[in-house]
Amino acid sequence: MFTYDLVDLRLFSAAARAGSVSQAASEVHLAVSSASARLKAFEARSGVKLFERRPHGVDLTPAGVETVHAVRAMLHDAEVLESVLTRFRRNHQEVCVAALPNAMTVGLADDVSAFLEQNPEVSIKLTNYARAGRLLDSVLNRTCDLAFTSWTGGHAELLCAPYRPLRLAAVFAPESSAGKALKGQKGVRLADLFDFDFIALD
Repeated sequence: MFTYDLVDLRLFSAAARAGSVSQAASEVHLAVSSASARLKAFEARSGVKLFERRPHGVDLTPAGVETVHAVRAMLHDAEVLESVLTRFRRNHQEVCVAALPNAMTVGLADDVSAFLEQNPEVSIKLTNYARAGRLLDSVLNRTCDLAFTSWTGGHAELLCAPYRPLRLAAVFAPESSAGKALKGQKGVRLADLFDFDFIALD
């Protein structure tokens, strides 16, 4: 059975990304000789050639390309496991956050990550909703603590504050009817598109 440890997986992932054993060794805090030996042993245990050695670095073989995807998935799962265990090893607060999918595209994921780094005692449960109505209901009935939405209506029972602007772009082929009609315009209103077939967010 193929055996491995997290150091080997991190080293393999780093070498694949950098194309360099020495740089990968630096990233995982190993001596170059130790890193090189670990990679050779990892490859030998796998029974598959994962790297092509070059004079100035390493390249992944086709088998190595597929392997690195699996390795990075395993490293991600290991991080998730550590996060779960950490929450139960200490007292912590959990905040439930609801969001529409478009909130993730304007930076919510990065903001959540930065918040967690600065507040390790807090964990965040992120729930995605497809409809603004259900999202608002989840805050009203205290299922979630706060929510991020593109909905701009008012609600007497909720406090709403601006988060980040969401800029949408109309994309069309120059030779299409929309392209010919809208060519040269620096900005269009949604109403300008109603005469054309289009795909949009809900």
